[in-house]
Amino acid sequence: METKECCGRSSAEECRCHTDAAAVADALRSYVARRVRRPQDAEDITQDALLRLYRSADSLRDERALEAWMYRIADHAIIDHYRRSTLRPEPISPDDVALLSPTDDDDQPAADTELAGCLHPLLARLPDDYRTALELTDLGELTQEQAALQLGLSTSGMKSRVQRGRRMLRTEVGRCCRIELDGSGALADASIRDDGAAC
Repeated sequence: METKECCGRSSAEECRCHTDAAAVADALRSYVARRVRRPQDAEDITQDALLRLYRSADSLRDERALEAWMYRIADHAIIDHYRRSTLRPEPISPDDVALLSPTDDDDQPAADTELAGCLHPLLARLPDDYRTALELTDLGELTQEQAALQLGLSTSGMKSRVQRGRRMLRTEVGRCCRIELDGSGALADASIRDDGAAC
């Protein structure tokens, strides 16, 4: 990666104040592409990493550590991308939408629709702190870090609340609903328990 002399230092000191942006982007793109499967993901992650680099440029204390710092940011962007993608369904081609649409003769509601109808009343049973944590993160659009900032908590405190809230909600769902998962762990069937005592 080439650097340009900018701060008056001799070239022997390897000035890194103004590293060529195209070289940084190419190095990141190559680094990320070797670590992810899909080219689209590599491009998204590279853009995210470049944005993070730009936003946190002031936090770089030693310009000689630029490459290590840059790759550490890329690693975090990769991890965050895969965390978010577990919550996001795979994109569907418009040609396949008709194949996936429910038919008119489908009398039974889909398992996820039925379970979604139960979720909000069950969520309301959780203590406010845990309910709010889940509403902001899992059901909302905030990361745990953003939610922690919004509520004035530490990131680890928010992560604990989210994990405990998930466990509490899982217990409530298990009391009220019968859940069946397929071989990959995805929801196959859900229905309200016959006894209905816990709902």
